[in-house]
Amino acid sequence: MADNETPTPSTDAGTTVTEQGQAPQTETFSREYVEELRRENAKHRTAKAEAVDAVKAQLTQEYEAKLAEKDTAYAELQNQLGDAWVELEKVYTAIDAKVPSEKVRAFAEILKGSDPDSIKESAKSAKELFGGFGKADAPTDPTQGSGGGHLPLNGDPILNAIKKAVGA
Repeated sequence: MADNETPTPSTDAGTTVTEQGQAPQTETFSREYVEELRRENAKHRTAKAEAVDAVKAQLTQEYEAKLAEKDTAYAELQNQLGDAWVELEKVYTAIDAKVPSEKVRAFAEILKGSDPDSIKESAKSAKELFGGFGKADAPTDPTQGSGGGHLPLNGDPILNAIKKAVGA
C-alpha cells in the first residue's frame, strides 16, 4: 500500500494530505520566498505608518492655524479691554475731581497716563491749569440799588413807566 500513496493538495497553504489519512506533511519554503514575504509585509507597514504620520501632520497644521487665529483674537480683546479700563479710570478721576457733568468727557479726554497714579497726577495738573470747577459765580440780585423797584399804582410814576416802555 505504501507504493500507491499519492499526495493530494489541500486547501491549506504549505501542507499536503495523503490519500490514506496519514499525518499531513509540511512543505518547507525557500529562504528567498520567506524573505520576500517579509519585505512585502514591511512595505505595507511602512506605507501605513507614513499615511498615519501624514494625516497627523495635516491635522496638527490645521489645529495650529486655528490656535494662532484664536491667540490673535485674544490679544486684540485684551488690548481693547485695557483701553476701555484706561478710559473708565479717566472718567472716574474726572468725577472724583468734581468736574461739572457737562464737562466730564472733555476733561477725561485731556487726561494723560495709563495707570491710576499718572491719571490722577494729570487730573490734578489740568484742574490747576483750568481753575477749580467747584467755584460758582456769586449770585446777584438785579433789583438791588434800584430802590426796590415797586411802583405806586396811581400817579405819575406809572405813566412815566408806560411812556418809557413804549418809547414815547
